[in-house]
Amino acid sequence: MKNHPIVDLRLYTMRQGGVPEFLRLAHEVVLPVQLRHIGPPVAYYVTDIGPQQEVMHLWGYESLADMEVRRNARNQDPEWPKYGEASDGLIDKQETSILRRIPLKVPQDAECASADKPLVEFRVTTLHRRRLPEFLRLFESQAMEIQMRHVGAPIALYTSDVGHLNQVIQIWGYDSYADMEARRKDRDQEPRWASYLATRDPLVVAENVRIVRRVPGL
Repeated sequence: MKNHPIVDLRLYTMRQGGVPEFLRLAHEVVLPVQLRHIGPPVAYYVTDIGPQQEVMHLWGYESLADMEVRRNARNQDPEWPKYGEASDGLIDKQETSILRRIPLKVPQDAECASADKPLVEFRVTTLHRRRLPEFLRLFESQAMEIQMRHVGAPIALYTSDVGHLNQVIQIWGYDSYADMEARRKDRDQEPRWASYLATRDPLVVAENVRIVRRVPGL
């Protein structure tokens, strides 16, 4: 997974039963055009636990200006309108956010291995205003080493830049639900983890967790 500094997160809710048709369109219509102008997606997920009929996809850019140029080129591609026509009536709701990658030091081989995990925890932590820097310092100094030891390297870590603000987005991969349960249980039994949570909890307004599955071939 390339470490793009800017990521466009798109969260789509389909009409009932519409996810398979959307994924077919993504493979056959969307991806060929996107590859020409934007490149491969950073990640493509379907929500397993959380809001249903939901598809999440992330696209990487070098900057907001780079995003503007690439998306303008895509929108002018004569093949792009086919997607809008084919998906008409398929999507009930769309939400987009711009994220910035957190430049934490993670071994590249460990990060690549995590990106291939089929089951993914997508955790959004909303912080009190002006508490984001403090949260990131705590996470890097206290939580990261524990997470790396028990859960493994993160697939990606982001802060929100456009959309809902004061948010940290953590993406962690697992082989299965049993693997997730075992790894998190080991982590939660470590006394230093409880100490970290007690320190960081006053900074947090809310947390939202989805469990999503990686879509093969996207």
